[in-house]
Order: sequence, then structure tokens, then C-alpha cells
Amino acid sequence: MGVYNIANYIGIGASLLIGGIVISLVGQASAATLPLVGEVASWKAVFFVVGAPGLLVALWLFTVREIPRKQTGRVQGAGGVFAPFFIRLRQHPRAYLSVYTVSTMTAFVGLTFAVWGPSFFIRQLGVSPAQVGLHLGPVTAISGVLGSLCSGVLSDWLVRRGHPAGRFLVPLIWWPIAMVALPVIGMAGSEAVALAGTAALTFGSGIGLASVPPMIQDITPNRLRGQATATHFIFSGLLGMGVAPTLIALVTDHVFHDPKALSASLLTVLLPVTAIGLAASLLGRGAYAAARRQLADEERAAISRSEGVRS
Repeated sequence: MGVYNIANYIGIGASLLIGGIVISLVGQASAATLPLVGEVASWKAVFFVVGAPGLLVALWLFTVREIPRKQTGRVQGAGGVFAPFFIRLRQHPRAYLSVYTVSTMTAFVGLTFAVWGPSFFIRQLGVSPAQVGLHLGPVTAISGVLGSLCSGVLSDWLVRRGHPAGRFLVPLIWWPIAMVALPVIGMAGSEAVALAGTAALTFGSGIGLASVPPMIQDITPNRLRGQATATHFIFSGLLGMGVAPTLIALVTDHVFHDPKALSASLLTVLLPVTAIGLAASLLGRGAYAAARRQLADEERAAISRSEGVRS
């Protein structure tokens, strides 16, 4: 999952970098001419260039075949395909509430800065749009990739050490990083300091983001993991992608009444969010450990029954 999640940061970093290159190439021109498309506004050209490779990747996916499941037993339950998952939620409400709160707050912070980061550098520090892409893109990609990979290594190490809360301890590293990095970025007086803070924030975000799917899998039966992960994406998508960027805009326009107060808006909104995430990580450890222990007992019992049938 750590390797899988590096795609998020490579994608964001590459889009910023390629966008910066395109803006540098078109310079002050108001329009650009693209093959098969014709003349478009220069800012629209960035979207065409960055988005075009996605068409090739979409075609490439036709060649991908799903690996067969090793565990194919059905989860019993009446009331439709979602009933077993809802039963699982009712069995361990605190554990899942803690996990989904951590995942949602992580997405809230990470996606908010991904959306507003370039504007922050332009408005607060006077960096040109082309420079933002050229500088911020590599920083985002490298630090995010390192964070995601470290998250996976640390997550597996905790499980091997046999800690009761297992992978749920990983976000406890991410929240303190965010609490330090956000003020560094918000109060930075130079681009270099802001980039250093962004590198730290993105590294921590990679740790937090990549930790969520394994945390969910560690407390969820095999046949319910798709629904459990989909629920995570619903919450993180609605709040992280929908509410978070809009909330920054509302605070900037209606609380501070100044487009240049973006740093104050980011700190006002995101610091309380990190506090909520940290509280969920601390308070949910016991419930998470109990859910993880029960699932392990259930899986051992299922293996014993299966071996008894074969014998």
C-alpha cells in the first residue's frame, strides 16, 4: 500500500512540474496552438498537456488482469450485500470511527494544501506561476514518495513487533509533523523556508495517507475490505476534496476579507483539524486493538475449521 500510494504524489508533483514547464514555454502569450486541438488559451494548454497521458494509461488498463483471491469464503448475513459490513461497524463502532476520522482529517490537510499550495506561493511570497510548478512539483513528488514508502515499512515493522494497536500507531508520527510544518509554511518569509516546510508536510502526509488502507484491512474481514475502503474514500472525498478547499476560500473572503490572508486562513482551518486527527489517533488505540485481536481470532478459527474439513 505504501508503494501504491506513491502514485498520488508522483501525479501531483508531475502535474505541477509539467504545468510549470508549459507556462514557461508559452511565456506571456495569451494563446497556444496544440496538435489536433488548435488554438486555446495558454492556461488551458496546461490541462491538455498534463491530462493527455491519462488517455494512454486508460487504454493500458485493458491489458491488466485481476489476481484471483486466495480467500474466497462468503461473509454470511441477511439484508443485502451491505448488511455484513454494517454488522461489523456495529460490533466495533469506536475502532472504525477512529480510523475514518484519522483518514478524513489526513485527506483534509493533504488535499487542502495540494489545492491551495501554489496559490499560497504566488500570493504570499510573490513567486511566479511557472516557478511554483518548477520548484514545488519536485519537492511534492520526492517528499511524498519517501513518506509513503516509510509509512509502509514502519507499518509492517509495528506488526512484526507484535504491538496490540499495530498499524494504528503510524498516524501518531504524521500529526506532530503537520503541527510543526503548517506554522513554518504559514509564517515563512522566503520561498526556501516555505519549500522546506512543504517538504516536511508532504512527507508526513505520505506517512498518514499510506497508513489508512492497511489500518482498515487489519480490522476488516477479507470479503468486506472493499466496502470498508470505499467508505474511507467517501468520507475523505466529500470532506477532503469538497469541503476543505471551499472552507479555505470562505474563511479568506468572509473572515479575513483579504486574498493575501491565505496563510492565516490555512492555519485557522488546518491546525484544529490536525488536533482532531491527533485526538482520534490517541483515543482510538484501545478500540482498534480489540477489533484487530477479534479479527485475528476469527481468522485462526476459520483456518482450523478448514483444516478439520480437509482432514
